[in-house]
Amino acid sequence: MAAIEDLSNSVRRSTAPILSITRQFYPFDTEPCTLTHFQGQDWYHGTGITPQTHPASRFPVLFSDLCSSVCGFCASPQVLVVALQTCVNPMSGDLYYDYEIVCQTCGGFTAFAYAEN
Repeated sequence: MAAIEDLSNSVRRSTAPILSITRQFYPFDTEPCTLTHFQGQDWYHGTGITPQTHPASRFPVLFSDLCSSVCGFCASPQVLVVALQTCVNPMSGDLYYDYEIVCQTCGGFTAFAYAEN
């Protein structure tokens, strides 16, 4: 497996899939985006879908982050979302999400995490 580099406390990059869901499903996915219950959470995963058309982009802050995502290697905005999960804490209302993109320019993977607290 390729080494994963931490670019910040919430951004990582690698030449291979980073998140567990991506490592598990990406090599075998045949659809652009499907919903699967994985490790106790609902995850979208697939061969990739544009950030602007991802079904989970209904949260304004998530949509903004998705649409501004660029490759961690070459900074290309030509990316596809290959994994994403969101969670809203029922007590606080805080939003948490993780997602991974693959670059259509260089093929690199970048994973992002967000916690609104």
